Amino acid sequence: MVAFSASANNKLLTIKYFGMKGNDPYRLHTVVINWSNPISWDNINLYNKDWEGGFYYITRIIHRANGDNETPIYIGKTKRRISQRICQHHINDSNTPFLNEYGEFRVRFGRIVSPINYQKVYHYNRLLLTIESALITEVGPKCNCSQRNAYTRWYALQIKNIGKHDRIPALIDNREHQNIIKSPSWWIGDIEE
Repeated sequence: MVAFSASANNKLLTIKYFGMKGNDPYRLHTVVINWSNPISWDNINLYNKDWEGGFYYITRIIHRANGDNETPIYIGKTKRRISQRICQHHINDSNTPFLNEYGEFRVRFGRIVSPINYQKVYHYNRLLLTIESALITEVGPKCNCSQRNAYTRWYALQIKNIGKHDRIPALIDNREHQNIIKSPSWWIGDIEE
């Protein structure tokens, strides 16, 4: 809810936000995501770390005579336990377009490590949606077509990626995203090389 108040001479306008977490949504917020080592899709059931909410980044490796080619396939988010969401994909219990692709799949898990109390400071789902949109815009995974056409920005964010983030840039500033759909630098037309 937004409340407006003006002084007697109407020269001073004050805007207050009520019921909004994360302080002022127009100031720049910094979030740090720690990415895990890549895990083979076939061995996903051996992954023993689990937490509430986060991101997953799926790549596909095609082995060729002149070298392996690793391609970003899918980036997703979940508010639930990360293992539950991946299990849904693994048993094809949800819309899982990347399972129709060929190659060897690997998944990296992303966990927000800073700020520590982000679930209390921010509107949790809005934060996850904002980060997911920024990650998809920067990386352009092949099977995230619908999300690339629907950018969500609830917060102005600087996203610092640490750990094994592959093609996800170390620093993403979503203020630079102009909601324009463009191909990432690794993508050559509609054909992967």
